[in-house]
Amino acid sequence: MSNWKELFIGALLALVLTVVTSVLFIYLLTPYSYMPGLELLYQQHKLGKLITICSIPNLGLFFWLMYKKRDFIARGIVLGAILLTLLTLFL
Repeated sequence: MSNWKELFIGALLALVLTVVTSVLFIYLLTPYSYMPGLELLYQQHKLGKLITICSIPNLGLFFWLMYKKRDFIARGIVLGAILLTLLTLFL
């Protein structure tokens, strides 16, 4: 597989893992369903904080990929983290 594909796969994994974690976070720790919970967090200007907290599992995925010697996918995880940081900056 080419390096660019692995980089894209890693970035996509980081974004998907963050979304899955945010869904679990909202369902398990708030009394709201997903979309009303997101709207409420956006209105309270806390959506950036949710994205930041939910991107923590990316760290574990990064180290697991480094252990498995999948360096370019791990670099994609870092790229996904940079994209999430920019998203958080503009929210």
